[in-house]
Amino acid sequence: MIKNVVLLVAALTLVGCAGTQNIAMQPDSFAANKPKTITTATREKPSFSAMTASKGAFALVGAIASISAGNDLIEQNQVEDPAVYIGDALASILEKHFALQRVDNNSAVLEDATPAAIAARYPMSDLVVDVQTLNWSFIYFPTDWDNYRVIYTAKLRLVDTRANEMVAEGFCKRIPEQDENSPSYDELVANDAQRLKDELKLAAEHCIREFQTKVLKI
Repeated sequence: MIKNVVLLVAALTLVGCAGTQNIAMQPDSFAANKPKTITTATREKPSFSAMTASKGAFALVGAIASISAGNDLIEQNQVEDPAVYIGDALASILEKHFALQRVDNNSAVLEDATPAAIAARYPMSDLVVDVQTLNWSFIYFPTDWDNYRVIYTAKLRLVDTRANEMVAEGFCKRIPEQDENSPSYDELVANDAQRLKDELKLAAEHCIREFQTKVLKI
């Protein structure tokens, strides 16, 4: 039963990518109409799943409990959603590459992610970088219940609000394999969950590189 729960959670990390086409930005995307401004979208912080072996033994009930425990862990230790860091980094890359001006998004929270909805929510900017965390969680290894991996998946959309068009779109994931440095639960949550924060930072840096080279092509 526990192994099945682990496999189910791993499968769910990829659900968000099912509708995501990896569409790279074209070199001539702005040849006819160069953008002048850029901003980042703001999203509500998603739920975090902290799946331990004791919770995994109770299948669906355990999965619900892991989300409750995960959200408490994130709040108590002030763990930031990596999407914020990723979005800011990518906006800075685009800002420098196209000589754009960064504008404030007025803290407008995005709910609908269609190009038209993004354009309507952020009309103050020509380009909008929308990075959405699809899954952030930690879970024990199927053959080692004492050690854990931090899973992260994210989706990028770059929208031209002037034409309500998706300029680029992509998906990124980091699902570490087990090794001698895989942390225990205690290591993950010690010192205000510093190891968890470090693992999420590694995931964020990985996604920035993936999105920059494979989607933005910069």
